[in-house]
Order: sequence, then structure tokens, then C-alpha cells
Amino acid sequence: MDPAKPLPEFQLRTLADEAFTLKDIRRKWSYVYITNNICNDDCQLNLVKMKNARLAQGGEAKRIRYYLVFNHRPEQQIVDELAQAHPKMTILYGSGAELQTFLDAFKVTDDNNVLDFKRVYMVDPIGNYIMYYNNGFEAIGIMEDLKLLLKISQIG
Repeated sequence: MDPAKPLPEFQLRTLADEAFTLKDIRRKWSYVYITNNICNDDCQLNLVKMKNARLAQGGEAKRIRYYLVFNHRPEQQIVDELAQAHPKMTILYGSGAELQTFLDAFKVTDDNNVLDFKRVYMVDPIGNYIMYYNNGFEAIGIMEDLKLLLKISQIG
């Protein structure tokens, strides 16, 4: 995104039913994947790419978080499977106006539905949406971008 887009105040929920806000996403580099109430093959593959990009950073991995955002509270079976495959990932959900505020922040144009694009979004440690990766992106690209951002950044 040029220029970077500051995320607005928002409120999602954690699986423990706690509030998750803009304050919670700050201070670390964050990958965000947004989906409806399923995590199909595209979703699974993108989560693996996010996880591997984080792990590829070695000791710098502690500066990176990754999130999966559902448009409703997901079924427990889905949660259990995802938690086993991605123990460092945070699963969030939202609905109604609160979710819409969050989704609107990631729109590239006024007419797109973020839930349809299967994109991975990057948020910097001060809460700016700075880039996205379209579905089918090359894993090496996301790893190299992250490595560069961590190298040149003194924050996060």
C-alpha cells in the first residue's frame, strides 16, 4: 500500500471471548488472513506460508505474529485442527459493525469484499496496513519481504 493505511479502532474477539483491539495488534509485525467460517485448502496453504515465513526468520520470529480472522465464531472442530497445526497463531472473530470496520480497513478499492480475496495482509508494529499478498503468492516472496522489513526496522 502506498501510502500505508493506518488501521482504525476496531474490536474483534479472541476464542477466550476477550476483546482484541488495535492496541493488541501493535508492537509486532503481523500477518492477517481473513476468511468466512471455513478454512479451505487455499486458507490452509496460506496459513502454512505465514507460519513458515515467521519460522524462517530464526531468532527474529519473536517479532512476528500471525492471525486468522473469521466472520463468526468458528466451530470447535475447526479451532482444534488449526490450533494443532498452528500453535503460535491467534484466531479471532467478529460480526456486525465491529467486524465490518476491520474488514473495510483492508479494502483495496471501494467495491471489494475482503472475505472473497484469500489475501494475506501485513500490518506494521504501529498499526499500519502496509501490504498484501494475493492468493497463490510465492512463499519465498513473503519470507524475503519479512526479512527485509525486520532488518531495516527498529520497531517490533
